[in-house]
Parts: sequence; C-alpha cells; structure tokens
Amino acid sequence: MPAINFTLVKFIYIKFFRSNLFREMATTMIQKPDDILDRETDWAQLVELLESDSAELVFMHGRRRVGKSWMLQRFARAADAMYFQATRGTAAQQIRELSDVVADYFD
Repeated sequence: MPAINFTLVKFIYIKFFRSNLFREMATTMIQKPDDILDRETDWAQLVELLESDSAELVFMHGRRRVGKSWMLQRFARAADAMYFQATRGTAAQQIRELSDVVADYFD
C-alpha cells in the first residue's frame, strides 16, 4: 500500500501539555498496532510530530477508503491526543463539534 501523501481534508490536532522527558518516554512507547498494516512511514511521521516541541496541525488527504481516519484515530488513542475530523457542515456545526472534542479530551 503506498504511503499517504500529506497533501478531502482530514486532520489531527496534537497538543501535548507534558514535559520533554515524558514526551521522549511516550514516543518510545507508541508502537504501531499490529492490525495497522504497511504504514510504517506514515506512523513514523506522526511519531515525529509528537516529538515536536509545539502543537502540530496535520492535513491528510488521499484516496477514499484507504484507512486515513482509522490510522489517525488509532494514533490519537495511542498518543493520548485529540482527534477531530472535519465534515461538511456549517461553521457553527464545526465549531460545536470541535468544542465537544476538546471538552471531552480535558474532561
């Protein structure tokens, strides 16, 4: 399966309020699950973003039905990060949905 080019836009917003030491330890613990096949490069890029000292916003797009959302959801779960998928709707709906995701994350 070809790597996803990071160029239908789905995104994951990763913001960590952790120390650098914890981030380094967490990075070594974030192993790609066995049920995610042939995504080593994509997973490594996400781990690299995790290691960044700042918040990261990643836009992913590519062919339909290749597992972009599923992989990002799995990574967010493994990294204890927020995941929000933009959908079609009004700006008010998007803001409300994003607010719900942020509230659930910090709850």
